[in-house]
Amino acid sequence: MLHQEVPHRQTSAGRSFRKLPPWTLVPVAALGWWLGGYFPSLLEDVLIPDPVQGWPAVPLLASRSGVLWMGAFWGGVVAGLLGRLARPGRRRTAVVATGAGAASAMAVTLLQVGLFRADQPIFGGDDRGFAGLCLFTVVAGCVGWALGSVWVFGPVGLGVGLAALATVVTGWLRGLQLALLNATQADHLLVLDWRWSQWAGAVVLAAALVVIGVRPAARLAWWAVVLVGAWVVEPALTAAVNLEIFLWGDVPVPGLPGTLPEALAAAGQVFWQTAQPGYHHLVAPWIAAVVVAALVCAVRPRLPAGRATTT
Repeated sequence: MLHQEVPHRQTSAGRSFRKLPPWTLVPVAALGWWLGGYFPSLLEDVLIPDPVQGWPAVPLLASRSGVLWMGAFWGGVVAGLLGRLARPGRRRTAVVATGAGAASAMAVTLLQVGLFRADQPIFGGDDRGFAGLCLFTVVAGCVGWALGSVWVFGPVGLGVGLAALATVVTGWLRGLQLALLNATQADHLLVLDWRWSQWAGAVVLAAALVVIGVRPAARLAWWAVVLVGAWVVEPALTAAVNLEIFLWGDVPVPGLPGTLPEALAAAGQVFWQTAQPGYHHLVAPWIAAVVVAALVCAVRPRLPAGRATTT
């Protein structure tokens, strides 16, 4: 009897970790959106001797490189996935709660950005440029939250959300390393290869593929969807950064596109260029992720029944 009760206790303990009341997901998702999106930038602002603005304000001046809206995308993915912490059977409520948390955090952040802009005008005082940046941020945050929230559709949806998280991990760790380098000027950080963040993202991508699985065989089609989607995220973000510079650059630069159609065409060229395998630098990590996920999926059905039920 004691031998039979131990697995039950372990299983119930593991499930109790996810049994949060839905209302608690609102502050949890808000905090996840904020830290998941902006912790590297906030940490840099804390470590530098003379910060541009007081902590915990999002560094708006750094948004020239896409920090503001890119952080909204990263935080949206994290906030959406946090719905997995809800009690079983409350999926729809969990999705609404995480959406409310992410939306509230986004509103507070944009309000804070607006107050900062009132003291230190940017965009040359152009309200349209500032409104465009805010709209860009809201759209990016909603897209990220939607990708993180597809876990509600089962293992395939969870795999899609984890694949989006893989892209977040790569960019987040790269931003963290850059923030520490800018704040501390530590020479040993220059020696550290930037590609380690890509391998960290590949680990999460492999987990996403394992969650999707290979049975039934139609799941393999979702592998292709997830891999292609994860592949194009970074080029899409790079193109969006360039689009922001084209549209809302503080100083006009001769030769750069000045109208919206020209900016969109130029951003499209950037996307196709950065999506090429020779530029992407993700070929080896992605291949490794596929191989590891395939091996795990091949070995997992052969595990003893007792171990399979407790995982």
